[in-house]
Amino acid sequence: MQFCAGDIILRSAPYGAALETEFLSKACSYCLTCKPQLKKCSACSTVFYCSDQCQESDSDDHKFECEALSRSHPWVPDAETRLLCRIWFRVRRERASPSEESVLGTVRSFDSLMTHRDERDSEYIERIEKEIGLQVNRFLLRMDRPSLEMLVTIFLKMDINTHQVTSWDGPMGCALYLGGSIVDHSCSPNPKITYFFHGRDFVMKALENVEIKGPHELNIGYVSFILPRDARREQLRERYFFDCCCQRCVGEEVVTNLGGSGLASQVESLRNTADCETKYSGLLEMSRMDSVRKLPPNDYVQLSLNAGLFALCGTLARYEEAALVGYRILEVYDKMRVAPVHTLYLLCQVFSAALNADWYKPQNEHNFEFTALLVLAEQRSQVIWGPDHYHSKLLRTMKNALIH
Repeated sequence: MQFCAGDIILRSAPYGAALETEFLSKACSYCLTCKPQLKKCSACSTVFYCSDQCQESDSDDHKFECEALSRSHPWVPDAETRLLCRIWFRVRRERASPSEESVLGTVRSFDSLMTHRDERDSEYIERIEKEIGLQVNRFLLRMDRPSLEMLVTIFLKMDINTHQVTSWDGPMGCALYLGGSIVDHSCSPNPKITYFFHGRDFVMKALENVEIKGPHELNIGYVSFILPRDARREQLRERYFFDCCCQRCVGEEVVTNLGGSGLASQVESLRNTADCETKYSGLLEMSRMDSVRKLPPNDYVQLSLNAGLFALCGTLARYEEAALVGYRILEVYDKMRVAPVHTLYLLCQVFSAALNADWYKPQNEHNFEFTALLVLAEQRSQVIWGPDHYHSKLLRTMKNALIH
């Protein structure tokens, strides 16, 4: 099938979706978009909606969840548990007529999703039954709950097929897409195709004219693209049960691993530190070590360390430093030919840090960089997300207001 630049190849609505707890009051629980002046559900006082229409559209999925949230208040289970329960209620609701979705001639249903149960060891299954089962039983107390067999089946299908819903604001939640679950993995996805989330929908779009012979030619990265080859292949083998033979895994690698496992483990340990100030000082001190400074910017240790610093500086409101670190990361991403949507998300986050650091003011020494960031983000958003995307409209408005 031939697609022209700008054509939508796939648009899939979620079979089930749940916001991370921190985003429940920041984003609409139906359209999964961060908006001001959200309306709280008067019954459970936990989820919010941006309009009466969104609340009505979510009524089938939220009905039983609302009852559970009202009873469990103030305790709110994590997004994974809430997603599992939403999927359970939908499976139960659609027993007579299950939902289906067709992608390039291939039909997907919840029953057709893989679990890889035969590849799992018994201890893993028992852990699901005990740990996840405990959370579900606590949440759905005195309600119709899935059997242990059904609970394990839903969880395993989620584990293989769930997408992390991402926006300018970062990871917002998780969702399972019947159509989106058909997309295969590649560490170097086709550069002629991009994917993104438009509100609640998972979208794949042609950036150039491209011929697609079937769903097997649609691919995204299942694991972090900054990981070196061996780490990526190990994660894919352990979680998704296949050996990756994509171009990056069998050909030239764009991420070096000269820092070795010792420095990589040190970065990981620091990034997992609970106290933000301790984490910040540790990462900053490590970035100044001679053994780290001599590494190329596309080395895994450098990439992981800078990613940790960038996120942490934003959390600690060190916006000037966040903008400078993010600017360096962008330069590396461009040289690595990172998937366009990942670069765009980072570009918008760096722009936000620069905005908070007052780079937009004419007298600021970084005003030129700020203008370049905003212009580039707005231009790329029009191509990748399209002019009707919520963030594209926001960038266009800000460009008109801040650049004269």
